[in-house]
Amino acid sequence: MASIECTIVGDIADWGLTKAQKMKLNRDEIARSILNTARMYAPELTGALKAHGRVEELDETSSQVVFGDEKTPYARLRHYVNNKNPHTKYYLSRAGETVSKQIVERLKG
Repeated sequence: MASIECTIVGDIADWGLTKAQKMKLNRDEIARSILNTARMYAPELTGALKAHGRVEELDETSSQVVFGDEKTPYARLRHYVNNKNPHTKYYLSRAGETVSKQIVERLKG
């Protein structure tokens, strides 16, 4: 299984419910963006790898984007090794970097 973790850092207990909800929405939006971008970068032979990507909530401040399950046990291998389509290697890491850059650009305004 290949995964990347997305954590929002901060003491949300002091922020009140509305700010905590906003942080969760932002975290979920970031995780979905990483998932969608990784699906664009991932290799596609049967489409199974792309279909088995998902966002998992770890706790109230963290989520992870995961590819692979019992139907796609090769997800981790395809992340690190792909001789047939080397341009698709590191699909999940590249997606995280792409979304991070997009967030920085948006914040710069």
